[in-house]
Amino acid sequence: VHFIDGVADDLSVQGFIDKTKKIGPNLVAMECSTPSINNDLEIAKKLKEELKDTFIILLGSHATFFHNDILKENLYIDAIARGEFDYTIRDLALGLQKGKQQLKEIKGVTYRDGDTIQVNEDRPLIDNLDDLPFPARHIVKSPSYREAVFTGKTCTTIVSSRGCPHQCIF
Repeated sequence: VHFIDGVADDLSVQGFIDKTKKIGPNLVAMECSTPSINNDLEIAKKLKEELKDTFIILLGSHATFFHNDILKENLYIDAIARGEFDYTIRDLALGLQKGKQQLKEIKGVTYRDGDTIQVNEDRPLIDNLDDLPFPARHIVKSPSYREAVFTGKTCTTIVSSRGCPHQCIF
């Protein structure tokens, strides 16, 4: 597993592509958001042009909400992991090792099957978030992660709950 944070590393689109090509991945999972979706799609398109056999999956709230539209309009995207993607990505990576026919069995995935788009059953929310392992921080090595309170020390953050911690109703 490799982790590239193109924003923190101040990579251009081509810089991100070049760094990814050096790794030569079978699978690229890209977290997308509404403010960055156009840039994310541009990067995914260029990745597919240069790494034709690499399976590209998008994840995150924007990709979840617009999963059908994204796949219909962007033929270079192979799949979308909808909702909580922690176990979906794991299952997808393991399934792809056995062949693309395994995709039909993975909950929470929308994927391209020839000319059709398949929407698999939703993956239920994770019952106990404490079952998730701690992040693999050894693969996140950017010196750009800093916290003003901890001057001079690197840090990262983790979302440790679901939804708003302030009892918001949305």
